[in-house]
Formats: sequence, C-alpha cells, structure tokens
Amino acid sequence: MLALLHFFTDEDSVRGVTATLRDALPSGGYLVVSHAYSATIDEDKADEVRSVYSKTSADGIVHRGPAALAPHFDGMELLDPGVVPVESWRPRDDTYPGDPSRSGYVGAVARKP
Repeated sequence: MLALLHFFTDEDSVRGVTATLRDALPSGGYLVVSHAYSATIDEDKADEVRSVYSKTSADGIVHRGPAALAPHFDGMELLDPGVVPVESWRPRDDTYPGDPSRSGYVGAVARKP
C-alpha cells in the first residue's frame, strides 16, 4: 500500500481497505504502508501539493500522520521504528540521506502474527 491511501478521502473507506488486506494476509504476512503527510513540510509547499493533486485525482489527497495510520495495523506486530517518516526506515546516508524532519511521507511495516 505504497503512496495509495492518501487518495481515499473517506475515513471509513480507508479503514475498510486496510482491514480487508490485513484480514486476508496469512500468518507471517506483511502489510507495508506509506502515506502523504504534510505536517513536516511548510504550508506553502503543502498547498502546492494539494493544488497539483486536486487537478489529477477525483477528490485530491488527504494527509494523515502517524497517529491516524497506527490503528490500521491493529492486531499486527508493528516493526521498528514504527510509523515514522519514510527516511527513517533503513536510512542509507551514502545513497540518499533524506531529512526525516522535512519528509512528505510517513510509512510503516507490520507483520501478521
């Protein structure tokens, strides 16, 4: 579910999509999610992103942060470092240093017990 859920503007739809996938996973399966998140970028940039997406998708996009995404992994084992900026996942300073404090995406990986 990489860079997909932010296109679902209805919270019930988002919960339904992730629940369907989570429930269909076999024991030991993984759910991976990345999601647009604007709290870590300046408001002008966030407005620019919203403007672009409003022209390219039916309802634009919704920014959800770590607290809003965490419940989508209920009943699963959330892997470290949890729901965090994607740059915090297996960072490789030599290839792409990134800056978690300026990330436009959060992400997580969870395993179904």
